[in-house]
Amino acid sequence: MTESRFLKRLCFLGLAGNRIEGEGLELLEESELSLKELDLYDNELRNGGAEALSRCSLKKLRSLNLRGNLVGPHGVAMLVVSPLVSTLRHLDLSRNALGPGGAASLAVSKYFSRLRTLALAQNNLGRQGLQLLLTSSGLNAVEELDISSNSLGPNGAMALASSSMARRLKSLDVSDNEIEDAGLAGLLGTPQLAGLSQLAVAQNSLTPSGIGLFDGVAMQVEGLDISHNELGERGGALLAGAMARIRVRKLRLQGTGLSGSELASIVQNGAGCLTALDASENDMDSVGMDQLSRSPELRSVQHLVLNRTCTGPQGIISLMSSPYLMNLQSLEFNANNVGDRGVVEMASSSGLISLEELSLQD
Repeated sequence: MTESRFLKRLCFLGLAGNRIEGEGLELLEESELSLKELDLYDNELRNGGAEALSRCSLKKLRSLNLRGNLVGPHGVAMLVVSPLVSTLRHLDLSRNALGPGGAASLAVSKYFSRLRTLALAQNNLGRQGLQLLLTSSGLNAVEELDISSNSLGPNGAMALASSSMARRLKSLDVSDNEIEDAGLAGLLGTPQLAGLSQLAVAQNSLTPSGIGLFDGVAMQVEGLDISHNELGERGGALLAGAMARIRVRKLRLQGTGLSGSELASIVQNGAGCLTALDASENDMDSVGMDQLSRSPELRSVQHLVLNRTCTGPQGIISLMSSPYLMNLQSLEFNANNVGDRGVVEMASSSGLISLEELSLQD
């Protein structure tokens, strides 16, 4: 292949969504490339493409995104024995049908001593695959782990909580694993995870009783995602009671069955720590939005997402007139049918003086 001068200067190369199967990776076999980030998300590499990639010499590569390529257990087995991965800090292998076989290959690789971030979402790992990863000595440096949507169940969460890997984690995503309250209790009750700053437990069939467990934990997470668990009035009250203790800065509560008054209570109990809140897909109505807008603790919020909250034009009017959103930098208020009235009132408002980004798409 003809040597390309411009390729030698590239630090980032994005090739996502191009139906690349492997032959297109020949350009990466050129020597002396300086690539640090390579994004091959949502292509069609499969086994053949994984083999072609394993032959590439990218000695400065730090980040590799292979999400959605169905490389399978055989493909990943070829990748993990390649020097290509020895320099990686970040690796995304989500949606690649790895299964326990792929997890076994990752676990025995000797090339991951520098890896800090590992994403393995939607790979059918199950508890067997998880156990292989947890007992690996080659993944000792991993600090950020995404194992969402892998059918781990409560026992998988408890196995993770008691593992040596847990001690090193700063970010953990176990969303959509049906860990239920028992699994959450295992995660929150272990000192192994005391160093966590980001925790995602969305869509795990958690009940209000499970949410109440946050009130008794010592960890103070910066980011918490409990979206798509049905909290309702009781769960909202229990979370509000725990907010002062856990001191969350970034909170995601999408689709949790909370009203505007319950969200207002959560914000008010956040001790002015919240900088980002996503409460989309909750039926707040205009009265609830007005209650939320009158919360003084909104002063700390810089990023607010309230998509599909059934508030209509009055919702945006309440937000624009809030005296407590002077530090808000970005607002998403999509699919709320603000209409002509909402747009006109918004245009004439003198509120939200720090706003830089606004989305009102339907």
